[in-house]
Amino acid sequence: MRWLLIVLVACGGNSPRHPQRACVSAAEAENEAEVAKVSSRQSLLDEIALHDLTLVTLHATEAQVGDVHETEWRIDGARVLAPITYWGCGPRPESGEFVKSTANELWALVPAPIARTQRTVASCACRSTLAVGQHCGGAAPPPLQLAYDLPAGTTFRGTMPIQYNLDVVSISYADDYPGSRCPPMPPPAP
Repeated sequence: MRWLLIVLVACGGNSPRHPQRACVSAAEAENEAEVAKVSSRQSLLDEIALHDLTLVTLHATEAQVGDVHETEWRIDGARVLAPITYWGCGPRPESGEFVKSTANELWALVPAPIARTQRTVASCACRSTLAVGQHCGGAAPPPLQLAYDLPAGTTFRGTMPIQYNLDVVSISYADDYPGSRCPPMPPPAP
């Protein structure tokens, strides 16, 4: 009983009720998320190397959309056409990632993450005061098909899923919790 009393006094008798008591700045939280992203990317690159493959980045161009139900990668002359996607917001991809064997065989890289760690970093910042990102309109996005020129001497073989370890870091903000003193979120732009 004497030890229990000492522990309670030493710890203040209770645990933090609110994550904000153990929070970090927005910059520190974003840095932790970036470190996890870099670690995950390195895990993917290591797995590619373990398969005796090389990562190849090819420039993307927009192709004329034909059949909007096209869901497979396919060859079109000297280029590879990606499946139809719908890209509704933000800049369009400028490149695509592929893997190549020593025999000049080329596959579209399909990252297959396996969550290694998942954690949340509590930020003292108010989400409502941070810079607002891009807002997308409500219209349905148009179909998009990307094309990639095949490097000379390569043969396209389809897709190659590569499993790798993913470190997930989510950021919670002060206004995610009841009772915060954060200002309300601004209304969306018209």
